[in-house]
Amino acid sequence: MKAPRSSAKAGPIDEYMNKGSAGLRKRRAGGPGFNSQLSPLFAVGRWRKNGSGSGLLPKYTKPNTVTGSLRSQRADSVTFLVLVLFSFPVALDFVLRRLYKQRHKGSAFIPSEMRPFSLSLLITASLCLPSVLAWGAAGHEIVATIAQIHLHPTVFPTVCNILNFTSTNPDEPQCHLAPIAAWADQIRYRMRWSAPLHYVGALDDYPSQTCVFPGERGWAGRQGGNVLGAVRNVTNILEDWQESSDNAANEALKFLVHFLGDLHMPLHLTGRNRGGNGNKVRFDGRITNLHSLWDGLLIAKAIRQVPRNYSRPLPSRQIEFALRGTIYDSYVRRIMWEGILNKWADDVSDWVACPSTSQPTPPSTLWQHVLSTVSRFTHIRSVEDETDDHTLCPYHWAEPIHKLNCEIVWPKELDEPPYKDAPHLDDAHDHSCCDESLELTSEDYAANGPYLELDTPEYSGVITERMIVEKLLAQAGIRLAAVINWLFADFGDGSGQFQPFRVES
Repeated sequence: MKAPRSSAKAGPIDEYMNKGSAGLRKRRAGGPGFNSQLSPLFAVGRWRKNGSGSGLLPKYTKPNTVTGSLRSQRADSVTFLVLVLFSFPVALDFVLRRLYKQRHKGSAFIPSEMRPFSLSLLITASLCLPSVLAWGAAGHEIVATIAQIHLHPTVFPTVCNILNFTSTNPDEPQCHLAPIAAWADQIRYRMRWSAPLHYVGALDDYPSQTCVFPGERGWAGRQGGNVLGAVRNVTNILEDWQESSDNAANEALKFLVHFLGDLHMPLHLTGRNRGGNGNKVRFDGRITNLHSLWDGLLIAKAIRQVPRNYSRPLPSRQIEFALRGTIYDSYVRRIMWEGILNKWADDVSDWVACPSTSQPTPPSTLWQHVLSTVSRFTHIRSVEDETDDHTLCPYHWAEPIHKLNCEIVWPKELDEPPYKDAPHLDDAHDHSCCDESLELTSEDYAANGPYLELDTPEYSGVITERMIVEKLLAQAGIRLAAVINWLFADFGDGSGQFQPFRVES
């Protein structure tokens, strides 16, 4: 049996928990019970204290596919409609260009008033579509795929049951984590209470000059209402899962897959300028922002540069069985072969380790009992006490990732002339990107440069050489697999081991 966690380390703000969550409070067979001292992740609505139902969301809809609930399907429909609305003018522009060329055969000239139309439209679309969220959809799916490779075979009946999908095709996994990896981003603008749970920011943190985690003034926002508390909370809910709370477990698992990805994106661990959303830079021939660069542009460039030999299957059925024929399959192969199975092979066990917590010796005398009681009341809790224990430790995992912001992620040049005078969004501990009152227009880009070029050997070249992005994706996948295995795997001896399932090279 798994050793129960100490209730003192589960998280703050009991007053925000939904007391009606009887289904979630049932003990999972062989596992520790539900701890009520959690951060307000699953309070109903906008941080309400009480309410009916499971307490996870204001209202549940039975999910009917592996891609998510009916709500997420409606969100997909809205996204599709937005894409259609943006695509129609572009298609019209293309037709007009063709007609102009046919009327003026032999001339490659296109009137200047026709040229900027599509570009300005695409710039606007890129600012407001949800592609600028942590890691982007591809990054989250890569993390989920790496986790899928390392899942213990015995977890699939439970995981597929929770996701309400089981494939009958023997040539593919019973269910896959990748299709639901970006679900939490799809619903965050309708379930706005969940938006702060994608990141954490310290009030004293100001990379690249100062990196503190969290420093004297602590975290911004509500206590526990961040990605560290979110990882702890969804894990606790899944630990107490029973078939009677399928809806809660379904969304908790989708949140867990996503939040562990967010935890490994360095700019989701700082609140400066909305995690870099407000800092415009140049990369790959375009103007973007620092957050978007780390969301997807670095990954997109890495995928383009994967050696061609990784387009062929690796000699590992365990790896190949988890791949889905996507554009990033070769990238996953490279991360697995060059990184997890070789370069970082000796470090993987340390990635899932948490600092050991010593259990106090029971008092043997009355005086020792009095001293022990006093020490419990006078003990000053450290910041990691709110989320970490000897098994699950999101703060411990995130701390070295946060340090990357000062080491390389946040360029020092952004705080030096002439780049520090470029327009940027006001400093705020909110990572949302689409507040129209804070957007920079295309006219701002043209009139207020210059912007720092980061597609250079000194920046992106070092990131590529050190495989920084690949290591972060690998760590996220390994830790996600370890958490799911610990929750649901049957190792044959009745114990719950916190580890990824080993892949033989």
